[in-house]
Amino acid sequence: KCIFSTDLLKKKLPKKIKDKSEFNFVFKALNKNKKHFNKNIDFLFYYRKHRNKKTFFPIHFIKRLIESNYKVRVVGDKIKINGLKNLGYISFKKMIYLLKKTKYTIVSRENIFSFFIIDAINNNVKILIDHKYYKLLKNNKNNFIKFNFKRNSLKKLK
Repeated sequence: KCIFSTDLLKKKLPKKIKDKSEFNFVFKALNKNKKHFNKNIDFLFYYRKHRNKKTFFPIHFIKRLIESNYKVRVVGDKIKINGLKNLGYISFKKMIYLLKKTKYTIVSRENIFSFFIIDAINNNVKILIDHKYYKLLKNNKNNFIKFNFKRNSLKKLK
């Protein structure tokens, strides 16, 4: 039996393999926190320098957030933007602590249901998704906000 974290490859697999496979295994990690916390971080981003992510990561959007006085934090690799607080690599425990205090994050299109996004859902973080990729969502749509990163006003988020 093959286990796939998502169903992204399902269309490309032969029926013989599909019939012996389990898809969307990542959703077994969903366990929403029922407690409500004081959310004092506006945005938390997870960033890794990787050639596949360069075109997906909205640096321009982060700059707009900072210019509009949003409280923005980044974990992972450092991003050189004035006014941005880079937290570097942190423990899982610290990540969960930060997500509990976070209002929003974004999802990049190459992996809509990454472990970071699953942890964000579990901690009641609203997730901005590019309006062009919203249609890819089949599960947990209520956790996502369809957003045009080039046109939408940031006032929509207040």
